[in-house]
Formats: sequence, structure tokens, C-alpha cells
Amino acid sequence: VPSIKRTTSDVSRKKPVDRQRKLLSLWSDNKIQDKQPEEEKTLDKVNFINGSSSGGKLSTEWKGVFKAPPKAPICTGHKEPAVMRIVKKPGPNKNKRFYVCARPDGAKSDPESRCNFFKWSNEKKA
Repeated sequence: VPSIKRTTSDVSRKKPVDRQRKLLSLWSDNKIQDKQPEEEKTLDKVNFINGSSSGGKLSTEWKGVFKAPPKAPICTGHKEPAVMRIVKKPGPNKNKRFYVCARPDGAKSDPESRCNFFKWSNEKKA
């Protein structure tokens, strides 16, 4: 078996690789302490998304930021959820929210058209 001679250029190339390995070993030694099975990592992600990590505190905080819109009142004429509108007309009620029947306008004699349901919202002005 013939021996392979190393030149000085091969030796000089090897030194940076050794340095990189040493640096990478330092990095990987820190990572070994934090290693977790993939199943646990996935479970942690799911718990974070659902807000069930750290005793539910995270969930409570997010619920304070993202509030669901209030449930719309039921239209008295058709027994259906009303729609929210905002006053656009200049005056004291500008930007105030209110609910009206969700059905489209039509003849008053048509039972399928909008009824006279109206209710101010309890939300503050925008």
C-alpha cells in the first residue's frame, strides 16, 4: 500500500478545519444539555399555541389582547342575528356602533325585507 505524502499546503488547510470542529464542539456541547425528543418539542409547540403552557397565564394574556366581537342581538322581526353598522354622518353619534336587521331593504308589505329593528351597541366609539 503506497503511503500518501502530505504537503505543507494540506497541513495548513487542516488547521482551520480543526478550529471549526473545536468551535462546533463547543456549540454542540451546549445544545446537548437542551436536547429534547422531537415529540416533546412538538407537544411544547402545541401547548404554546393553545396557551396551555406555564399554567395558562399566556392564554389569559392573549385573550385580553384578542377579544371576540360581542354577539349580535337577535332581530325581533325575523329572529335572526342583526348586523353591526357605524354612524358615518357628522354629528354627536359619529363613529357610534349600532345594530339593524340583516335583511335587505324592500317593500314594507314584503315579510322577507328588512324590519324596523334597531339597537345601539354598548361598545365605545372608535
